[in-house]
Amino acid sequence: MTSEERASRRLIAIAEVVGCPVETFYRPESDTNPANMTWELLRLWSSITEPRTRERILARLRQEAGVGPASAQAAE
Repeated sequence: MTSEERASRRLIAIAEVVGCPVETFYRPESDTNPANMTWELLRLWSSITEPRTRERILARLRQEAGVGPASAQAAE
């Protein structure tokens, strides 16, 4: 399997998880397009390899979303 085929399969899997057609990722970029923001989030996340950094980012995301332990601590 070529790297293009692997990338295509990954993009299909991501589109299924996100709930959008693959073509969404090829549309012109817009900062406010939810699919583009989701794609950017996943791309950036996959570039982070340090577990502690990922934990810190997840805690902040949970706080912003108002879910999880971080949000309970912030409410106190």
